[in-house]
Amino acid sequence: MNDRRSGAPTTPMGIKTTTTPYGTVENVFNISKLVMAAGASFVACWTTAHPKQLTSSIKKAIQKKGFAFIEVFSQCRSNWKKNRVGSAIQMLEDYKKRSITPKEAAKLSEEELRIRSCRELVDTEKPEMLEEVKKMKSKAEEESNES
Repeated sequence: MNDRRSGAPTTPMGIKTTTTPYGTVENVFNISKLVMAAGASFVACWTTAHPKQLTSSIKKAIQKKGFAFIEVFSQCRSNWKKNRVGSAIQMLEDYKKRSITPKEAAKLSEEELRIRSCRELVDTEKPEMLEEVKKMKSKAEEESNES
């Protein structure tokens, strides 16, 4: 579920890639957690093996006010062939096998969550910054007119 073609920030430590023939030496960078920490109002993580859930999340993200982010893991035939995982169907089955539900994820420690779980991680209502700026501008104009 991670980029195996080169040493990307989401490539698990130790995985051999084109640019890291002896294995990656960096810790994995969890992009979804970064976006959550930045205050996104919607964050989801799915694979191409979960088309119904992904479609539902995309619809939610489009309708959400504020910053919405969906991380999608997609197979790459040339890299999987190199790693001898098999056909496109086998790649999708591997995604399904390595994906876990939110209920399963809740039972695991951070260390055990090395397998990416597929789920909607954040779904909250927040005011958009532009709306808040407009409110502030109106308030400032009202106060200015009163003086």
